[in-house]
Amino acid sequence: MTKKRILSALIVVCMLITALPAEIFAAEIAERTNPFSDIEKQNWFYEDALYAHENNLFSGTSENTFSPDKAMTRAMYVTVMGRMENIDASAYSQSSTFIDVKKGSYYAPYVEWAKQMGITSGTGNGRFSPDEFVTRQDMATFMVRFFEAYGYTYPEISNATLPKDIAHISAYAKDSVLKLWSAGLLKGDENGNFNPLNAATRAETAAFCSRIHRIENSKVEQPAAETDNNITTPASGYSKKYEVKFETNGGGTIASRTLRSGMAMDHLPIPFKENSIFEGWCYDETLSLPIAKSDTVKKDMTLYAKYLETAPLKEEETPLFASALDQSPDFTIKAISTQAMTADEVKNAVTAKNLSSSTQEDFITVTGSGTNFVISGTNGFEKGATFKLILDNENLSFEGFSHSVRDYNFTIAKEKTLNFSLSSDIIYIPAQEIT
Repeated sequence: MTKKRILSALIVVCMLITALPAEIFAAEIAERTNPFSDIEKQNWFYEDALYAHENNLFSGTSENTFSPDKAMTRAMYVTVMGRMENIDASAYSQSSTFIDVKKGSYYAPYVEWAKQMGITSGTGNGRFSPDEFVTRQDMATFMVRFFEAYGYTYPEISNATLPKDIAHISAYAKDSVLKLWSAGLLKGDENGNFNPLNAATRAETAAFCSRIHRIENSKVEQPAAETDNNITTPASGYSKKYEVKFETNGGGTIASRTLRSGMAMDHLPIPFKENSIFEGWCYDETLSLPIAKSDTVKKDMTLYAKYLETAPLKEEETPLFASALDQSPDFTIKAISTQAMTADEVKNAVTAKNLSSSTQEDFITVTGSGTNFVISGTNGFEKGATFKLILDNENLSFEGFSHSVRDYNFTIAKEKTLNFSLSSDIIYIPAQEIT
């Protein structure tokens, strides 16, 4: 064949290729390997499940199964969130806050990370309940705390509709659900219902978490906007991370963290030091420059722990009350009885007081039977309020505490208030003019 004929043949081939529909090539490029035998292309969650697997957010339930309809446990869910942030699991593997989280389990470091970052406070009495299913409303609550802990911003999507079953969403979860719903990150069923109490399936969770992971990883890092006193202020959308080290000054060791630029420093770990009360972190070794909760991460730094020294508890002193601070609205307390009782009998033997309210209403629910019971808020405990539970029956005690403990005092964390400002129309009157 002559060179002229070869050239003509190549031109014809090129013309034929150009004439082919672009969809053929797009389909070929988009073709991906599906290692799972139980999901197919026609499944609504197909792309999300593969994305979650490819980005190491999800593992299969076996080498070739995804189990899309299987319910997610609390342990599985916090593990996925930790993988979304690509945390260093080894930094959280040396300790376990919760008594029911076994060291060495695949989820233990992720649960500890979630506790230290304020994403979860557990289910009460030092427990996390890793094997309990996570409901759709709890999935939303965890994710909003995750957003707050890492300074994530919500997409600028305004979904003007509300879930048709909004009345069925628990009080403690409603705000979180609506934030994610209006941002287009949560979706309902074909009837517009959110189904808040349903257990979240692996398919639903893969879709939800993949949506968020795609958004966060689509942000392109930009040059720093300005520099002031050697502290770099990132431009909008910048996602640089910095290393924060912790000098506990005699307290327990806390591993350094890699934190996102602009993250608020209001969920930092708390060290334990015997006979001391932790007061807060400081920027300097002399402990004269305390950090404020509104401060954000702007550079690599070392923080120093400040304590208030206290006298040790005398051996003859007997504890009379238990306490827990800044719990989530879904906080629960477990009670045990030395003899068989009903839930109603236990409820009648507990005096419940809302110390932040001038009126006292019936706001607790008791579940269980025999000798083990769980006390919770009927609609979740009120945010920002302080509560007291008093055991009026000598057969009852709070699980995990001495029988001498008859009072349980606890507070529920307040929700953050942002962009607060006073009206310009307010008329200010000097205090000395008021009688």
